[in-house]
Amino acid sequence: ILILAMSLVVVVAVAAFVLLAGRLIHVLRGLARECGVFTADDVVLLVTAHPDDECMFFSPSITAASQAAGAKNVHVLCLSTGNFYGQGAVRQKELVASCSRLGVAAERVFIINHEALQDGDSWAADVVADQITQQLGKFPYTKVITFDAHGVSSHP
Repeated sequence: ILILAMSLVVVVAVAAFVLLAGRLIHVLRGLARECGVFTADDVVLLVTAHPDDECMFFSPSITAASQAAGAKNVHVLCLSTGNFYGQGAVRQKELVASCSRLGVAAERVFIINHEALQDGDSWAADVVADQITQQLGKFPYTKVITFDAHGVSSHP
């Protein structure tokens, strides 16, 4: 009976955590919409360093943008394939699938495979700036979302 009671407590705790996390994401999405961060007229570009940054750090923003502007008006530019462990091809597919789940059309996910922007290496700011500038010239972006100057991986 003790094991059954402990199992029940664990199940209830996990269920409460899942509900709380889901509620938090719902609240964050609602705040982004209510604050008018994104509108139907926006063309939004999210710039990340690696596949999985989009879901680990920007899920609420991407979802709010895609709900407001539509899947074709939210773009993701990933500056590397994430091939540090030789998993670049897999991680690229995961990125496209993740973006699709977050409301970004697959044809709006752009992945750079530049020799100077390999995962695990130090990146030159001018190469990063050049890649972003090239992307900015392709669409009439109204908003760009990315990390701050320190990023999460020390990339410029």
